Amino acid sequence: GEGNGKGEGKGKKDKDEKESPADRWHDAVKFRIDPVVVEATNDREPDPSPDGSTLAFRRTRGDIVLLDLETSEQRVFHPSWNLWIDWRWSPDSALLAYSDMDENYNSEVWIEPVDKSFAPVNVSKHPDNDSSPRWSADGKILAFISDRINDENDVWMVYLDKDVEALPDVEL
Repeated sequence: GEGNGKGEGKGKKDKDEKESPADRWHDAVKFRIDPVVVEATNDREPDPSPDGSTLAFRRTRGDIVLLDLETSEQRVFHPSWNLWIDWRWSPDSALLAYSDMDENYNSEVWIEPVDKSFAPVNVSKHPDNDSSPRWSADGKILAFISDRINDENDVWMVYLDKDVEALPDVEL
């Protein structure tokens, strides 16, 4: 179609095809903001899964709660008292990596499936503090910060795919 020089002719819909509100969000002057979770608890730090189906957030001190965005069902994924718990979604949205403290204030890095198909796995297994898990873009490597040598924080990695172990350093 013809445009008026302001981009309106681009991507114009047929008369029978309805325009989605998402197609025009950039033209909106006002946005309606609806709360996703309304509870008497202290809910914060929302973190959507990469596939957009689930929202992870912190409740109370350190519980990780998962909210299914289609059904609005909430469940406590990982109960914790730790104010500094840190988590990250795997690229495929199937796993959460998190660092949590035990009763001796030792922080470990864990991987756990969202569907609870297997028990959490401690991937750091070290008596000093391990924190800040981060996934590689392909989900084959999990990096984290560890206080292992000379009271220094260094980056350590766990190869979650056996094929990665055989790669030369330049490819890693």
